[in-house]
Amino acid sequence: MSITPFQPVGIGGNSNAINVFRITFSQALSDIPRLRAWDSYTADSTANTIFGGTVFFPYPFIAAVGEVAPGVSNWFPATPVPGDTTVGVPNMLKGTTNGAKLASSAPGAGGGVVFNIGYKVPYDVTTLATTDHALVCEYQYTGPAPTVSWYANQPPGIEGSPNWVSIDSLATGASPTPGNITQIRPCDIGKGNDGDATYRMSIPNSVTAFPQQIWVKNY
Repeated sequence: MSITPFQPVGIGGNSNAINVFRITFSQALSDIPRLRAWDSYTADSTANTIFGGTVFFPYPFIAAVGEVAPGVSNWFPATPVPGDTTVGVPNMLKGTTNGAKLASSAPGAGGGVVFNIGYKVPYDVTTLATTDHALVCEYQYTGPAPTVSWYANQPPGIEGSPNWVSIDSLATGASPTPGNITQIRPCDIGKGNDGDATYRMSIPNSVTAFPQQIWVKNY
């Protein structure tokens, strides 16, 4: 499947939105799903700079909040919380060290979860820093294996009435090939699909900064 690049409605750490991404499960789960992030699709390392941070900002550059809107437009947490935060409480993502719960109870067959993600970039990160990462939904089941489907809220959808459009995901450990996986790409205004399509974000001159835009596009 191929998607036309778009910006999910409300995406980012400076937006009080929760209907940004959605994951559905065709079969019942046995536990609450968690959102995690790793260096790669093998989901076994968090050595990249995006997780270790910098001298000025020694924390992960990526955070998430699940199920309940965070209640404030600038919800990116100041520091990570060890373990998995409850729904509506943002947390930075770093493997199993810190993550976010995506529901208050295990979804039943055909159920789903929603969440938002955000990025924050410090001024002292270098152009050689490694920010590659894979976003992972960790789930458990005791009955039939579920089919897991990922979606993003594409304009003209709004927070209160999402337009869920299917995006491409892979099973953990599967290697992507061009066209079979959806990427999330922070960038400056004019550097996405409506500009020169380089999907680059400038390093801020001081402290930290949110990306001006965050797109989804196929690899």
